Amino acid sequence: MILLISIFTAGIHLVISSNPVINVVMILPIMLLAVAAGQNPALYALPVAFTASCAFLLPLESVALVTFTKGYYRMHDMLAPGLVITAVWVVVMTGVLMLIGPMLGLL
Repeated sequence: MILLISIFTAGIHLVISSNPVINVVMILPIMLLAVAAGQNPALYALPVAFTASCAFLLPLESVALVTFTKGYYRMHDMLAPGLVITAVWVVVMTGVLMLIGPMLGLL
């Protein structure tokens, strides 16, 4: 479930480019899902918070958008490397949460 939440958050980052907005919109429903599943709400909220701060799929930050408008690259030039970085991030973050979750009492 942690992996699915991370993948969904990375995908939703293409639609909503603001990290605080993603956290506000997604954390409460995800925590309610955790309660309904009988899990610790922090276990499901942490992947949302961690993955929302990692926007690697497309250049949505201000510096990248300024260089994009100058014609240095196309928007899709960053999609392939961003997809690899995002996939690695999701796997590593899921592994770390599964590793430290029992130590923190989340699992």
